[in-house]
Amino acid sequence: MGKIWAKSDGISLSEHTKELLKQMDSLFNVMGNRIEPYIWKLLKLSIFAHDLGKVSPSFQIGIGNWQYEPKKPFPDIPHSIFSLLWINEEKICSFLKNVPDDEDKYKRLVLSAVAFHHWRDSFDSIVLGKDRNFIEAVKKVLEDEEFRNELLRNLKEEFDQSNEYKEFLELLGFNEDLAYNVGEYKDLFAFITPPYGNIHLPQRLGLEESFKKDWAIVAGLLIRIDHFASFVQKEKINVDIEKQPPCYSKIEKELEKKFGNSFWQRDDLKERKDKNIILVAPTGSGKTEFAFLWGAGEKLFFTLPLRSAVNSIYKRAKELFGEDKVVLLHSDADVYLYEDSTSYEGERLRVLDMARHLAFPVLVSTGDQIFPSALKYPGYEKFYATLSYSRLVIDEVQAYDTRAVAIIVKLIEDIVKLGGKFLLMTATLPSFVREELGERIGEENFEEIDKYEEYKNMQKHIIQLVKGDLEKDEFIKEIINKANNEGKRVLVILNTVEKAQKVYEKIMEKAEGKNIKICLLHSRFTLKDRKLRERKILREFKNPKSENEREGKILVATQVVEASLDIDADILYTELAPIDVLVQRMGRVLRRRKLERDETNVIIVYGEDEERISSGAGRVYSEDLLILSLVLLCKIKIDDKLKKYITNKQYKKAYSEILKSIGNGTLSFKLSEGDKIDLVEELYRNLKDISSEYIRKFYETLKILDAGFQSNYKEEALKIFREIYDVPVIPENRISDLENELKRLEGKLAKNGYIDYTFFKKNILAKFIVHLDYRYLLKKGEDLINASYIASCLEDRNIRKKIVNWLEDIYIVRSYAYDKQLGLKGISGENYEAKDNII
Repeated sequence: MGKIWAKSDGISLSEHTKELLKQMDSLFNVMGNRIEPYIWKLLKLSIFAHDLGKVSPSFQIGIGNWQYEPKKPFPDIPHSIFSLLWINEEKICSFLKNVPDDEDKYKRLVLSAVAFHHWRDSFDSIVLGKDRNFIEAVKKVLEDEEFRNELLRNLKEEFDQSNEYKEFLELLGFNEDLAYNVGEYKDLFAFITPPYGNIHLPQRLGLEESFKKDWAIVAGLLIRIDHFASFVQKEKINVDIEKQPPCYSKIEKELEKKFGNSFWQRDDLKERKDKNIILVAPTGSGKTEFAFLWGAGEKLFFTLPLRSAVNSIYKRAKELFGEDKVVLLHSDADVYLYEDSTSYEGERLRVLDMARHLAFPVLVSTGDQIFPSALKYPGYEKFYATLSYSRLVIDEVQAYDTRAVAIIVKLIEDIVKLGGKFLLMTATLPSFVREELGERIGEENFEEIDKYEEYKNMQKHIIQLVKGDLEKDEFIKEIINKANNEGKRVLVILNTVEKAQKVYEKIMEKAEGKNIKICLLHSRFTLKDRKLRERKILREFKNPKSENEREGKILVATQVVEASLDIDADILYTELAPIDVLVQRMGRVLRRRKLERDETNVIIVYGEDEERISSGAGRVYSEDLLILSLVLLCKIKIDDKLKKYITNKQYKKAYSEILKSIGNGTLSFKLSEGDKIDLVEELYRNLKDISSEYIRKFYETLKILDAGFQSNYKEEALKIFREIYDVPVIPENRISDLENELKRLEGKLAKNGYIDYTFFKKNILAKFIVHLDYRYLLKKGEDLINASYIASCLEDRNIRKKIVNWLEDIYIVRSYAYDKQLGLKGISGENYEAKDNII
């Protein structure tokens, strides 16, 4: 007999399959009642059959099983699709007695889940009957009876060793129909349906929603369990794929300790614990605790757009749910856990792996880890299947780009169809998003909680709308006076990094010798510098401000502070931005305090002419959004002429008309919490009425997704979702410093010779890397140089090889220099105005 290996370390096929079945049982024990019984049967069947194709001699030799028999030259083909040859199709139906529809349809589901649980680019040609390797392999099996019987005997003997496979043994057999089909160069559509790729869209059209749901769950759980089983076998650990979620009563008691016996979160959830919910509530009203309570007792995904905000929620979730129940998931989670956690010790990387396998009851994550699955790239079913029995919190939806919001809406629609639950919570929900959700999932399938009803008369902010430029001396002087003479915390928010750097430099120059603490924060600091700055800002601008504090402080920042940092300021100076963004910015002023004096505490500055609406107009924020926001703040009538200009993208003409209407006066007015939400609703209602570009992007994206668009790769889906094409760069003026760091590291390794990538990322890369927009760099002709050559300064060959590998996706840029105080900045007056990093 030729013992069949599943892995290169000698784990046999039956051992690997047994681990999958064990993990399936573990999942069933925790979440069994949330998934239909027939799904578990389909899954068990798929698990048994998923790796039968590993019987191939070329696969066995490829993973080092030199003892395997038969030793026969055989084409190298994907094992998953080769598995189909060893499933007796006639016997499958005996396992499908309780499926809700035609057994043949569910037979196709099982075969498709098995064939595509590892997707390869070559599958398109195999499915279309054009892959020579696959055809040759099948012909060899078909034409050589002795060879065929030997492979089949190997499979039977492999699984005949254990009673737990007894029920499946009759399923093993040679699928002659499929083999002849392949041998005749025919496509495989009579047997399977490819789940990915726009080229196979016609084969998926017409599938019923209920069937697509079952297919996604079976295929997704198979993929997830297969990956997890491989992980635990590789690590030689005994852990379960799913843990019991923290129970509701425990979380309820913990919140009682914080709020007392009566708190709105519990009251509002009384009849809604198992409902889909849209929660609209002001900043600082306790939305996060509401989400924790809603998700208690269930598997919970908590998503936010910004990493810093995710880190903050992760800390709060750990305190409430317990460290063993919560995990962090974003691209720099390894570095964060490295610094944050002492209890994980050597388990950090394993914890991160567990997070990637979604193996914790509570996952706190950036949206880009979850939402791109709506673009249905290969393997997306892993998220869909898990979300089908989970709860998904989507916080700060207004902070995403309009295309990303469309993708989120599509994902919510799919989750509801799958049976999962969602909680969409925000301080400002665009009305078109609310309307689209109502149409797609049905008004009866979610409930709304509007906390603004309770806060609508609350008055925290008095607004002054001023024409000008925050870079000008009169504003700089006023900002400094507020801090220096009145001892206030002043928050200054600009729309672009370049503008923030200029305003900060002017304030520093004019405030020289004064006793004011001044900080700058934006996205173009290195990770290490940004973390240091964030810690300082959280300390200096701690929420709420102490009543005794009299020290003047100024924070100059971009939109990175809008939702990510829990800070409190006395007064805000901000460039014009969309109204919902302005509401977020205002939320950082008097967070848990009341307006005590009748004085202006929010100054919104709009551009002086049509060439300067605000920095970042047309790049960071759509011009139609900015123009309509100003119109509504100034209470200007939107006549036909203005509508026409905006619809036709004649933004300069539109802005010019608005400036004429405003004149030169400065507008002042009070804005209650209720006024804010009314303005946001009015903004998006008008955008929809005039079919603005912003709204068109939203509906165009949904239209494309509804038509069945799928990304070919996960990375492509991520780029579409974020619409950001950042590349990590190191400015040329830091190369010698990096070389010195590498040489010091080489010296240390000579004594203690091992580092992992996380250590390198935290201790070396975090000091040097900044992210820039790749498209802009290309447009301006920047000659991007691969940074891996820097490792040539090292003498040790093995260390050099490792560092080259770690630097190979990083680029050197010559047009920018890094300044410790300002961050990355263009050299010689470079006007860098690429889109700001949002995530």
